[in-house]
Amino acid sequence: MNPIVPILPFMIPLTALLIPVIIILTKHQRDMAEIIHGGRNNVNSEEVAQLRAEVGELRSLINQQSIAIDNLISIQEKAASASISERLEVRG
Repeated sequence: MNPIVPILPFMIPLTALLIPVIIILTKHQRDMAEIIHGGRNNVNSEEVAQLRAEVGELRSLINQQSIAIDNLISIQEKAASASISERLEVRG
């Protein structure tokens, strides 16, 4: 008697169950490769570009605000020094 014949009834259902498992694993591997190498990198690079643009805008706004604050301080210093000199001239 052939040694494979008693195992054959168990191998047919086992093979039938392994086919969907192999298909699922192959699909999963394909999806993971797409995530790693392609599809998601484009989205991330677009997001990074948008974030860089926003950071650039924020830097520009901070520079404008710093200049405006510096101008206000210099105007206040001029006004303060002018009022002091006016007070000294009135008394003198």
